Amino acid sequence: MKLENLKLLIAAGNPIISISTPDEPRAVWIVHEVARAVGLPVSAWSLTEGLQPCGVEQVLVEAGKPAAALKYVKDSSQPAIYLFKDLGQHAKDPQILRYLRDLYFSPVSRPWTIILLDAASPPIEMRRLSLPFEIGWPYEEEILSTVRKTYQEVQQRSLHKVESRLSKTELELAVQTLRGLTSEEIVRVVSEVLYEDYEIEKAFASASSESADGGLSQRVFGTLLTWMQDHRQPIFLIATANEIERLPPELVRKGRFDEIFFVDLPGAGEREAIFTIHLRKRGRDKATFGLPDGGNRELHRSGDRAGCRLRHVCGLCGQGRVYDRAYSRRYCRHAADRRHHARARRQAAGLGPRTLRDGGLTSCNRAAPR
Repeated sequence: MKLENLKLLIAAGNPIISISTPDEPRAVWIVHEVARAVGLPVSAWSLTEGLQPCGVEQVLVEAGKPAAALKYVKDSSQPAIYLFKDLGQHAKDPQILRYLRDLYFSPVSRPWTIILLDAASPPIEMRRLSLPFEIGWPYEEEILSTVRKTYQEVQQRSLHKVESRLSKTELELAVQTLRGLTSEEIVRVVSEVLYEDYEIEKAFASASSESADGGLSQRVFGTLLTWMQDHRQPIFLIATANEIERLPPELVRKGRFDEIFFVDLPGAGEREAIFTIHLRKRGRDKATFGLPDGGNRELHRSGDRAGCRLRHVCGLCGQGRVYDRAYSRRYCRHAADRRHHARARRQAAGLGPRTLRDGGLTSCNRAAPR
């Protein structure tokens, strides 16, 4: 386990330990967990905030003075762990290198340990004076903990009820899928999945050359393309799109998205199953709609509707049933069912175009395998 390995390096008396990782929040968390385990306080330094004890509103060395912060550590006689962030960017400063040499060759009785935290590998001059430590990618237990914590935070922040219907097997599969991401990337991915289901062409709607976001979308898009082409982690990427013609050609070529599958509108048997499920949820009798007959008029007329449209129709029918029971008891229930079903279909007609097959779907149907 990474925590135990770092604990052993500190207990062995190594003066300077270096950590190179883009996942800074996770590295900081690991350092704090190890410090808590060995009973040592942590003081963190950065160029913008100076040297400060963690959890205490006190500035030991003001911001912008890395040499002064290293001198403070050299003169300190208090047992502690000093975490220096991005000190590798100052490797060309001879004063910084001299202080690091003095700290590296300090007496074995020194009570402190310095941990250098950088996003990239430190320069060769610093690597010679430090012991490298790899924190690796988040392991499965850590990913699962991050997913559950993010889910709880989303539940607390969301104005709407957020539910997860993942089984234990599906949750384990999701954890496996998130391997190879940093902790911050895991949080973003889980949050986006819980909040909303995005189509990929909307995610990169601003990646065109004429976008007005200062080129941010293009840089993000370029990073995604590079990762899709070069990553070696066991990750499968699946995306949905309503308008595939809006996707950039470099995104859907072989080696990134290897296959394109077309999912058509539900057929007669599928529409009958959708009607049956949602009518049963609302206490309706499917026989009143003639659903056992696969060629009946209602199923035939709903042929240009997606599944969500059919579900909405059934919901409007359920509202009509409450109205009939309260105010229109003189009507036959079967007749009322059909009347409200027709009204629901008319209202649902405004939810989307009736000529879905006349546009992009037909071109996708010809270009993609089923």
